[in-house]
Amino acid sequence: MSDFGGTDSEPQWFGAAEGLKWASKVVQHLRENLKAVKDADAVVEDLEDYVGVFKEADSRGLKWHFELIFEALRSIVVSSSGHYLPLY
Repeated sequence: MSDFGGTDSEPQWFGAAEGLKWASKVVQHLRENLKAVKDADAVVEDLEDYVGVFKEADSRGLKWHFELIFEALRSIVVSSSGHYLPLY
């Protein structure tokens, strides 16, 4: 994990606004380049769900990170009190 900005024991956390910006840009890119990925419509639909999650997380002041667990990618949002909210 240290190759990706975090450490093996502590992940790198991001503000929800950063996730919102990222997901929105990817959605826009895929809408303009539907052949960029297989089944782009489904990918866009999934990413639009993340846009909604990031908006809600931003309104609550939550942070997030991506985590690879058992070969499945999922995102995690944590509140300032340290409670984890899996979003998958």
